[in-house]
Amino acid sequence: MAAYALLRLAGLAIGPAGLLGLLVMFVCLGLYPSLLQRLGWVPRRRARRTR
Repeated sequence: MAAYALLRLAGLAIGPAGLLGLLVMFVCLGLYPSLLQRLGWVPRRRARRTR
């Protein structure tokens, strides 16, 4: 509710605010695996050698 109120104060209606939230969600989902690897919570993939 707080995010909606702030976006309303900025002049955005519910539609553009929802699209902005969706964009942020997709960007964060793309960055999340690399963040986990940088923090050391998930081991990095080792490159496979082709023969």
